[in-house]
Amino acid sequence: MKSFELAPASGEGWKIERTTEDTDWTLVGAKPGEKVEAAKANAAAYSLASLDLADVLGKETKPEETGLSAPTVLTAHTFDGLTYTVRLGALKGENYPATVAVAGEAKPEGKDAAERAKKLAERLPRERALAAHTLLIAKSRLEDALKPRAELLARKEEPKGEPKNEEPKKEKSKKEKAKKK
Repeated sequence: MKSFELAPASGEGWKIERTTEDTDWTLVGAKPGEKVEAAKANAAAYSLASLDLADVLGKETKPEETGLSAPTVLTAHTFDGLTYTVRLGALKGENYPATVAVAGEAKPEGKDAAERAKKLAERLPRERALAAHTLLIAKSRLEDALKPRAELLARKEEPKGEPKNEEPKKEKSKKEKAKKK
């Protein structure tokens, strides 16, 4: 995956990206000193890699009933030239109503391009067929992708030396030492 973006129905979103499959994720618009935690970025981006469908809603289901009229949007751009857009409605029980769209033409490149092209040729028709349906996706499969921006950031390390909350110990005066004797 080349980039992954969360655009919530309300609140602050975020976008992570990388230049190659072997490089670390960076947070677009990061402030000085902010760095994305690699494990959290990977978990968020790869949450779309294998979405398990809990169910499919009937065609009569209206977007207003599911929250899809004002959705949270997850967008993933792949190195193979595809864009996946997942629109999520309001959480219902343990599932999100969702729609999935796949755009673009697959153009795998690199040393394993032929193998990836073959897998994409098998997979893409099924993925594109999902666009005609409103799906239910388990909340647990999307938790990493829906984290707020602040939760993607690496914790800042405390400077080494004296701990912040403790005051330096004072040397006892000669009078205090004499009183103890």
